[in-house]
Amino acid sequence: MSASTAFASWAARREAKKAERWHKSVRWIEKKSPPSGRDHLYIRWYFIGIAVELVALLASIFNFLGILLWLVGTLIIVVAWVMLRWSIHLKDDAPLEVLDEYEAATVNSWRKIAYGFSTAASTVFALILVFFSTRYMDNADALILGNDTMRWVYWITLLYLTVLLAITALPAIGYSITFADDPEEEAEDEPTRLAHSGPQ
Repeated sequence: MSASTAFASWAARREAKKAERWHKSVRWIEKKSPPSGRDHLYIRWYFIGIAVELVALLASIFNFLGILLWLVGTLIIVVAWVMLRWSIHLKDDAPLEVLDEYEAATVNSWRKIAYGFSTAASTVFALILVFFSTRYMDNADALILGNDTMRWVYWITLLYLTVLLAITALPAIGYSITFADDPEEEAEDEPTRLAHSGPQ
């Protein structure tokens, strides 16, 4: 068996297992009946969490205890992201065969955007860390705004994680914005649906 054939076989098995896990997860979510129609609320809280993390990182430059606020922001992000993905039934990570053509195109588009942003962010932050490691290699005790270089490396790493968290949710947010139901619109359309579904 050639290397390319072996890799293709491995990739096919991996996708099959991923699809199986996705179906199991969706069945579990459907049993829990997560609240729907709150996608915009989850998205709002997600970016509130991102903002909290950024403020925390800025504050921690002057008081390192600000890192505790960063952990609070992370908790908000995780809860909001989980609830958003439950609300859309994990469609942002669904196998393409369970999506219709428009859904698949939308998810793929947002995945490409997220991939592009994550690649760019990884490159930029890697270059920054390389700069720090070479610029201060022989002067590790140097102070920048009253903080040593290792603490700055720590902050840069946390900022990188914050950026990645913002990027990671893009497929779920994009799917939600495109397909999620608006409760207010549903309420406005309800009389019309009742009128059309009256006695035949």
